[in-house]
Amino acid sequence: MKKLILLCMAGVMMMGTVGCAMTGAYEKKAERRLEDRYGISFQVERVISRNIFDGYYEVLAYPEDDPDMLVRASVDFEGEGESDDYAIKLLCRKISDRVARKMDNLDGTYLINTVPTLPVYGFFDTNMTIEQYMEKFPTDSFRICINYNPDKLDVNALYRVLADAAADLDCLEQNSYICLHLVSGRDLAGIQQYLKEHDKEYADYVWNEPCYLVGNFDFACGKFTMAESEIKSTIAGFREKYVKEW
Repeated sequence: MKKLILLCMAGVMMMGTVGCAMTGAYEKKAERRLEDRYGISFQVERVISRNIFDGYYEVLAYPEDDPDMLVRASVDFEGEGESDDYAIKLLCRKISDRVARKMDNLDGTYLINTVPTLPVYGFFDTNMTIEQYMEKFPTDSFRICINYNPDKLDVNALYRVLADAAADLDCLEQNSYICLHLVSGRDLAGIQQYLKEHDKEYADYVWNEPCYLVGNFDFACGKFTMAESEIKSTIAGFREKYVKEW
């Protein structure tokens, strides 16, 4: 019985050693594949899922010259089924930057996060403009989440900014939407600090204080599907509650 137990323990230790070695090999392979694909250096932060027997790993990585850009990449030794979301995240950043130029006209602070409404696979072109992407993939849509901490909640000014942002994205022909949250200054600072850590993603952040979802405002071809008066009324409904809380 002792001999059997010792053999089992040795087997477990050997599997652990092999597993660590395989993990390191997959990380290096993922880095090489990303570097070959995009011509820049990447660093793997950690393995986020693995299936040793199928020879498949998913890693979280980032470009060495852009550590705030977290990339999910799948890799296998057979070279099949490999993918990553670097290019689509760059495109989402371009959308966020375009909206940010409008938000800069408001008092207060904000954070914008854009993601595809549905997962995008097999897209590797980092040079496409938003317009070029939508011409090639006209049915794709995006979720633009705006976390806003206003100095003073001006309903008319906020609506104009949102409407201008939608108009500036008139190339989005299918229903995308702006998800507007009102947040405290403390929580906004908290999520900004949270995202500075390499292995932290926006979707995983846990809000410490009330985070008010004002609404999801659908738009297509530069125009909201909801009437202006209805959007303004929705925003105004949160003004008293927002001021009372903060």
